[in-house]
Parts: sequence; C-alpha cells; structure tokens
Amino acid sequence: HYLPHYPQTGVYYLAAVESAANIAFPPVLVNKTMPSGLYACFPLPASVAARQLLNDYIYQTWLPQSRYQLSYPLEVLAFTGWTVEPVSATLEIPIRPV
Repeated sequence: HYLPHYPQTGVYYLAAVESAANIAFPPVLVNKTMPSGLYACFPLPASVAARQLLNDYIYQTWLPQSRYQLSYPLEVLAFTGWTVEPVSATLEIPIRPV
C-alpha cells in the first residue's frame, strides 16, 4: 500500500536502514519488513547513466536468461561502508526459480 501523500504511480523510494526485529519505532518513522527469500545482488555503478544500463541489463538480459523470475515487484538499494570512503551499494531484487 502507498504511504500518505505519495503519488500512486507504482513505484516509490524510501531511505532505509536495517534494524533488529524487536525495536519499537517512533511514530515519525515507517517500519517495513522486507520479504525473506533469495535476492540477486548487482554492484551499483556510480553514474546515473550506468545505473540505467544496469537496470536494462537486469530486466532485459539477465532475468530472461536466468532460471529465475521476480518474487515481488521490489528493488532494494543496499548501502554499505557508511563509515569509510567510498560508500558502496548493491541493487538487490527478490527472485524465485521459474
């Protein structure tokens, strides 16, 4: 479901951090549980143009040629290395066998 005031376009982005399951969140934060399962992980390029090429590769080449399909309509940008430079990230998509 969509958060209040979000356009219902089919996609929206949330900044997120991993937390323990038993933490109480203040009301100003949104708590979302990610689906468990298998995720395909791709290194995220630094440039915006290369990110679009990565998306094209994932959905037009890799996914059709793999033995997998999307489990959920979801993309996760997982950032690591917050305390060191450079920060790195992966684009993760939930998949399941065809």
